[in-house]
Amino acid sequence: MDCDDPQVLRWLRQAGHFGLEIGAFGAGSYPLARAGLLDDYACTTHWEYLAALQEEYPRLILSSQLYVVDKDRFSCAGGSDVQDLLLHFVGEAHGQTLARAVSDKLVCTARPSGDTQRGAQRRQSVYMPACLQDAILLMESNIEEPLSLQEISDLLGISAGR
Repeated sequence: MDCDDPQVLRWLRQAGHFGLEIGAFGAGSYPLARAGLLDDYACTTHWEYLAALQEEYPRLILSSQLYVVDKDRFSCAGGSDVQDLLLHFVGEAHGQTLARAVSDKLVCTARPSGDTQRGAQRRQSVYMPACLQDAILLMESNIEEPLSLQEISDLLGISAGR
């Protein structure tokens, strides 16, 4: 699942150089990663692609969260998570009162970005904090060249807990 069209990749890179906010839904993170636009950014994709994307693009800071907004980049797992991300943007731009009103009209409840994708949750039998799930994902994605505890904590922006 990759985008090799040089014209598309060139266009994406140009958009990135202009400082535009750029995002992806689901597997759309692949072309952004291929264009180098997610290097050293926190991001997500559909849970089925998380490990493969991390392995192919090790500079990504991947998360199993529903959606991630990091500076001028955003990504979400896809499906109904797009709605959660859009409600987040409405809340950021126009306040939570309007975001709740829009949510009511859509007959839904906006989930926070920190919620974990359901598919990623199926891998566990007990509750596990998102940062621990993300650490496991990083370890699974780097089996051939294991990361140190310090590297994992640095990538996740958390304490190594020593």
